[in-house]
Amino acid sequence: MNDVKFVISVDMREQRSGVTRQLERSSIVTVKYADLAVGDSVLSDEVVVERKEATDFVLSIMDRRLFGQVAQMKASSAFTAFTQSACFSF
Repeated sequence: MNDVKFVISVDMREQRSGVTRQLERSSIVTVKYADLAVGDSVLSDEVVVERKEATDFVLSIMDRRLFGQVAQMKASSAFTAFTQSACFSF
């Protein structure tokens, strides 16, 4: 059996999300909470993820917040991803 664990850094403000609760239950993921400057989760040095509820996504477009977030994420990583809330199974 492979004992390798993936370490995912998650922004402190995401602690209450269902996604982080699911990740914490996983045997292959270690969740590390931190004050992230960019994104909601960092999967690696090259991958940053921003989680958006549908309403927040629309509002962030309307108030132009989304465009600044995309620019920051693009500058800090090779791959950026926006996700709508979801649960993961491992």
